[in-house]
Amino acid sequence: MGTNTGRETVTVDDRGRITLPKHIRDRLQLGEGDDLDINLEEGEIHLRPNRPQFTPISSNKDEWGEEAFLDVGEAMFGDLEDDNGR
Repeated sequence: MGTNTGRETVTVDDRGRITLPKHIRDRLQLGEGDDLDINLEEGEIHLRPNRPQFTPISSNKDEWGEEAFLDVGEAMFGDLEDDNGR
C-alpha cells in the first residue's frame, strides 16, 4: 500500500474521538468495529490496523493426488453412492 507523506488534520470531539477520513478507511479496508493498535512515540500518536497474522502452510508434497480435487458435492457430503452404486 505504500506510505502517504501528506498530512491531514482531524478534530478530537468532546468525548475524545476522532473520525478517520473515508478515503483513508477505504484504502486500509477499515470497517465499523475494526480494531486499531495505538502507540505513543515521542509525542506522536501512531495508529495501525490490528489484523491477524496469516502464516502460509504447505503440504510439502511434490505432487497433488486426486483427493485434493474433489467435486464440491463429494467434498461436502462424501461419497453419496449407496451399496448398489447409485
